[in-house]
Amino acid sequence: MERVVGGALRRGAAVGLAAGLVLAAAQGHAFWTATTTAGSAGEASALRMPAGPVPDVEVSDRDDVRVTWAGVGLADGTPADAYVVTRVADDGTTYAATGGCAGPVPAGATTTTCREDGVPDGVWTYRVAPRLASWSGPVGAASAAVRTDATAPSTTVGVRGEVGGSALTGSTVWFRGAAAGSFRVVTTVADPGGSGPARATTSAVGAPGWTHAGGPVTTPPGGPYLSAPVAWAAGTTAGHDLTVTGADVAGNTRALTLAVRRDDDAPTGGEVGLPDGATTATTTAVRVDAAQDGGSGVAGRRLEGTSAPLAGNACGDFGPWTLLSVDPGPTYDWATPAGRCFRARHVVVDRVGNAREAVAPQTVKVRDYAATITATPGLVSYWRLGERAGSTLTAVRGSAGSYGGGPGLGGAGAIVGDPDTAASFDGVDDHASVARPVSGSFSLELWFRSVQGRGSSGSWTNGAALLDASTPTFLGESGFGISVFADGRVVAGVADGLFAPARTAVSSGGHLDGRWHHVVMTRDARSGRVELYVDGELRAVAAGWTGALSRAARMGLGRLQGGGNAFQGDLDEVAAYDRVLDAGTVRDHYLSGLP
Repeated sequence: MERVVGGALRRGAAVGLAAGLVLAAAQGHAFWTATTTAGSAGEASALRMPAGPVPDVEVSDRDDVRVTWAGVGLADGTPADAYVVTRVADDGTTYAATGGCAGPVPAGATTTTCREDGVPDGVWTYRVAPRLASWSGPVGAASAAVRTDATAPSTTVGVRGEVGGSALTGSTVWFRGAAAGSFRVVTTVADPGGSGPARATTSAVGAPGWTHAGGPVTTPPGGPYLSAPVAWAAGTTAGHDLTVTGADVAGNTRALTLAVRRDDDAPTGGEVGLPDGATTATTTAVRVDAAQDGGSGVAGRRLEGTSAPLAGNACGDFGPWTLLSVDPGPTYDWATPAGRCFRARHVVVDRVGNAREAVAPQTVKVRDYAATITATPGLVSYWRLGERAGSTLTAVRGSAGSYGGGPGLGGAGAIVGDPDTAASFDGVDDHASVARPVSGSFSLELWFRSVQGRGSSGSWTNGAALLDASTPTFLGESGFGISVFADGRVVAGVADGLFAPARTAVSSGGHLDGRWHHVVMTRDARSGRVELYVDGELRAVAAGWTGALSRAARMGLGRLQGGGNAFQGDLDEVAAYDRVLDAGTVRDHYLSGLP
């Protein structure tokens, strides 16, 4: 009996018989043999090729895969002479193996090994199909899955300050070297679709003043990874570079370098400004300039304010700074109630704790002149002369009066920043009249502005009358009043009209300059002392008469109360008190009207 192997007859077999028994290659996975005996018609049978074996796979060097499998063969012991290797992606797509696993791989003696280099990143299984000559066996079952990963992960870092001041800006870690401190590097390793995060490593630091051993951190699994403290001593000036390396499970790495640099400089700019001087507005616009920082960057800003009581034009003790606004805009509207002084500052802090305090050089004094006057003990009458039309002189305190001759109303007033107006008198017939408010000890207060007076000597009744409550008697005038001479001297006096001429206090000249001047006359009924204050200062004193001065029933403004000696100019803020004001109060009132 003869046997056919691989399509060739062995000794003594007829070539024609073999040709009739061999299947075409297209018919697949069978290998035919023919058996004959002498005198017989012959008989045929097929030996089927088994499925490929399940290979073992191993990844080396991140993307090289070693595939190993045991040999298979026919049932009669004939081994496969080659194998076809395929690689299957996790989505089921099948690829022909490449490199050392490409094409039919010649069979080894008992096992066969091939290596596919540069396998694309992914999760793969491998399958093997045996071959014998031109016949192929079925593809075997898939290997265990392996992952190839030759792509470096992404590495990002942050800084967590522990002590002192530190901050990460871009790739620079800024530290405030004036005081000791430390920070930790927080590293995030991202490897989507790859082998996954494995560790982060920081380099050791050997710069003067620094302490950090460096080394890998592997916990928690997957990160983020927190380094050991990177610490500096107080007064450290040296910077250094710190390398941070992220690694995935496959061993791919990505490194970045942080420049660690000192920042002990405060931010610049950020000036703050206020409108300087006196105002009656109860809202103040604060100007806030932009701030810059060339190191770690501006971390935050705050606008703060402080206030003090305002007495006249003098500010008392300022209180603590209080917060007005966080990160204010270019302007800030500050509610500033009257009767106080206000200051502002802009505090700018960088990211490591350096701070700059820009204090406004101006002080705002928010006045309420009327409130100052009405709060003064002894006030009995107060006329602001702020009418804009009509003939009635309105009283803030005491009795109303009346205008005569048609003085101009609604002109600019004496008090800086106060919208209240003043009355203007023409020096001919304009005047105002009120009931006489005082007679014993008293103080009379007013503001005037003029360029023209009257008279040059004698009683106040010879000057241009600013305020007058006198009446003639058969022996002379009786009463009191204030006037201004032609040379600008202010005159204040009293007279009893029966026993002696008037007694007057006369200031120096120069007050007819077209500017506002503050005048206060005081009279002590017990001693008869008369004092004259001009612009907050005591200018003259006279020894007058004691007792009441009550002969005149009314008091005139802008002329003698009985007529004559008309004043040309402006009057404002007329007040009467039933006591003698002290010098401090007089000066406070004067200063309360200044810028």
